[in-house]
Amino acid sequence: MYLDKAYIRHTQKLFINDFTNAMTMGFAAVFAGAGLSMDSNVPSWKDLVKPFSKELRLNHNEINDYIELAQFYVNNRKKNRNKITERIIKSISKTSPNSKHEIIASLPIKTYWTTNYDNLIEMSLIKAKKAHVSVKHMTQHLVEPSPFGSTIVYKMHGDISNASKAIITKDDYENYHKTHQEFLNHLEGDLATKMFLFIGFSFNDPNLDYTLSRIRQSYKENQRNHYCIQRVVSKTDFKKDKDFHHAIQHQKLTIDYLKHYNIDTVLVEDFKDIEKLLLELRWNYRKKNIYIITGEAVKKGTPKSKAKYKDLAYRFSFKLGKSLVANGYKIHIELPDDLGIETAMISGVVKQFTLSKSYQNIDAILSFEVKEGLKKKHIDSNKKLIPSKFKPWIDIRNKIIEECGILIYIFGDKLFPEPEIDFLEQCGDVQIIPVEATKGIAEKIYLSHKSKKIKYSSHVIKMNKQYSELNSKNLKPIVKAVVETIKLISNESRI
Repeated sequence: MYLDKAYIRHTQKLFINDFTNAMTMGFAAVFAGAGLSMDSNVPSWKDLVKPFSKELRLNHNEINDYIELAQFYVNNRKKNRNKITERIIKSISKTSPNSKHEIIASLPIKTYWTTNYDNLIEMSLIKAKKAHVSVKHMTQHLVEPSPFGSTIVYKMHGDISNASKAIITKDDYENYHKTHQEFLNHLEGDLATKMFLFIGFSFNDPNLDYTLSRIRQSYKENQRNHYCIQRVVSKTDFKKDKDFHHAIQHQKLTIDYLKHYNIDTVLVEDFKDIEKLLLELRWNYRKKNIYIITGEAVKKGTPKSKAKYKDLAYRFSFKLGKSLVANGYKIHIELPDDLGIETAMISGVVKQFTLSKSYQNIDAILSFEVKEGLKKKHIDSNKKLIPSKFKPWIDIRNKIIEECGILIYIFGDKLFPEPEIDFLEQCGDVQIIPVEATKGIAEKIYLSHKSKKIKYSSHVIKMNKQYSELNSKNLKPIVKAVVETIKLISNESRI
């Protein structure tokens, strides 16, 4: 490896922080090339057109221009594309998304571009339960309106469902600006306004090169920054030293060339490291998104002591919401039909938003889901949730897993612990922080770790050992402890 690990890691950290910000602000996009689908046994360009070499009596290993080879094949068959269409369908019709597809689909991204004919990106987005997945692979699709909030997949070279129209020959590429100018216009607009991650892409596509050149000419030094992922050239890939050194020089020149289009290269040592990089990117986004589940604060005693405790709970929730926003977190809250402590949390968020004099919209720091509160009618005799009777609850909880990295429980005396614990066991890498001092559902869920149903970070256990009960004297220290616990968990590697 001709580049040291420190430099490789440096390129990764820059990308993760910059692209996370783009996802948070809503202007991130992905451009997927053939390399993304190869782990799904989709053939490379070289392998896709390999059968054509034999018919043309050419040595396939000596061919470098596969677009030209496809053109020779069509010419040899008197412009009949039927065999090419059959080859495309046969090669990719029985493939399934790989882990990289699924991670990319789980990111908060609404715009996907690809030159691939397969439907693996769309399949992954649907599996990830993205709303309104709209696929556009023909020019007439571009003028069809998509519902607000849609996730759009632009397939600029066509789709397996209409393989006879796929862009594959030299004629197709040379005439693209005539037959598909609308795609180029849309791509140019997205490249100018969004930050792209190019993945599995070789940058040999003349249509993309043309569009990038136009962006460069139009915006000059004001171009939007983009990223691409490349594996560092390895000596083990070559038998001869001269070939290895040639590959090193070619990669260096490619990295410098891409900088002209404001595309920075993110380096990995091995192809398997791409998945790790994507997982780290996802965690970096999710760790700033916190879902808070709460409910009524109840304490036994006189009416006066009950009112005093309720006031304490409101003040705690207000301060926690305010402090989390002050530390750069986005808050997601469930709003039941019987509002209580949630209003104090929202007030704290709004107060901090006002104090910060931020120019961003409040939805950048606050999101809420309105739902019916879970009641006894939704629970069976075994204290399990009845899915058919309370689907909204399940849908909202799925959103937690999709968007948030940290889940906090506070208070919630009237919430049911059993469905919550069942849900938490399916939360994957979402980090759970039940604040035991607030009692209610938070305490019941935290104590469940003793039966090893749920595993908590050592930082959560340490916090709950330090503070076992909320009172007026430790209100501020507990809020501070919760925020510090979140920071400690956030800094832990999730790969």
